[in-house]
Amino acid sequence: MAVLKAGEVLLIRRGDNGLWDIPGGGRRWWETPARAARRELAEETGLSVGALHPLGVFQHRHTYLDGNTVDWETHVFTSEYAGARRGPATTPMRRAGGRRTHCRKPFQMRQPATSRH
Repeated sequence: MAVLKAGEVLLIRRGDNGLWDIPGGGRRWWETPARAARRELAEETGLSVGALHPLGVFQHRHTYLDGNTVDWETHVFTSEYAGARRGPATTPMRRAGGRRTHCRKPFQMRQPATSRH
């Protein structure tokens, strides 16, 4: 889920490969994609958001380091930040499967400065 606030996007550092990404994860069989997005956001960051806006559905293949290949269907939503942090955003959080996710302090990303001529 891309969480937006004043033109900035919240990113987390993934625990499995160290790359920056938007919060997200797997859907449980009984969840809608929107419900899963809200749950994953709360689990990974402690944040809540307002209304969800579908951005797109993307199908792609992913190969894990062990060679296992899976086909994914990724649902991406945007939403405005609504607050309600349940814990410090810089604290690593243990996730299902033993992965750890480090959440960057919300909305520290800045757009590059543009030169004026």
